[in-house]
Amino acid sequence: MHGYGQSAHFEFLCATYPGGPHSTWDDSILQHLADTGISCHALDLQGHGESEGARGLRGYFETFDDLANDLLQLHRVVREETGGHLPIYWLGCSMGGAVACRATQIDPDCGVSGIVLLAPMISLDKVAQKSVLGPIKNKHLAPIGGLLSFLVPTLPLIAKSESVLAQQIDKEFRNDVTNYTGSVRVRVAHHFNTMCNAFTAPTGAKTLEHVSCPAMLMIHANADTMTEPRGSVQLFERASCERKTLVLISGPDGQPGATKTFANGLTSDGLAEGQTAMAALHGLNMWHSITTEPGCEKVSFAVAEWICHEANVASGTPAVAVSQAQSESPQRRRSVSPVRQRYVARNAANAIAKGK
Repeated sequence: MHGYGQSAHFEFLCATYPGGPHSTWDDSILQHLADTGISCHALDLQGHGESEGARGLRGYFETFDDLANDLLQLHRVVREETGGHLPIYWLGCSMGGAVACRATQIDPDCGVSGIVLLAPMISLDKVAQKSVLGPIKNKHLAPIGGLLSFLVPTLPLIAKSESVLAQQIDKEFRNDVTNYTGSVRVRVAHHFNTMCNAFTAPTGAKTLEHVSCPAMLMIHANADTMTEPRGSVQLFERASCERKTLVLISGPDGQPGATKTFANGLTSDGLAEGQTAMAALHGLNMWHSITTEPGCEKVSFAVAEWICHEANVASGTPAVAVSQAQSESPQRRRSVSPVRQRYVARNAANAIAKGK
């Protein structure tokens, strides 16, 4: 699952050229996963990419649970197609990470084998400090978020953070017609704030203790100003999982990286034996969009390694390390997403029609 405003194409495919649209399979996270034998399914969440939005709007949905239920519906379809014999892992980035967490709360018996969360939206404390207009910040609007959601639900109002490290990715994001580049709409922002507060609350039916699955991997950059890395730390400490791994990538201002592992009821510093791709994340200089920023290929290898390791643990098969060389295809493919090509062509035709 992708982040807010982004299409699945942009999140999980590569740019055709620097500054260009994301439609290339080669070297994408999807290719790296597929090359290790992992089948991938991606969806555009409501109001994103090719999916319809509530009230016909981009970047809009009525309730956060609508997104989680869409994920669960896709999960059931994939499980039926595979006969329920293969392990299924969810991968969520930013908002998509919160969607995955919420889905486990809605249906704790869904049968997901594990979850990979990249910069998950668990806490938005830093975004709350962003200015909306002059001295007025996002946090000043939070107390009246419910009222604003009722009065002007679709108004694009809430400011988003921009990359402090990879301005090229920001340019690509703004230039890609499959993305929603406006401010966060009022009702969406209200649901984001409500969901994050419920996650991190000490008690309640939506607290992090009610996020449950057999295994979970969290990767977050300390330099992230979009979603709070401390949220991933809380998730690691509180989620109800048999096995958990947390990787905090060090930032440019000297923030130290960290790795923690929970297994057999014990928490320890460091990684499980043989996780060489995960160890290679040490020292990366990344911000928030860790599926697209420089260094994203190392994140892809780490995710593939973890999924293969967990699948082996679940099946009782001896673990095999996944190296970069092993994950590369014997024949490199130059391919551009045909679905995205059709989307861009249709979008251009609509723009021409409106101009007549």
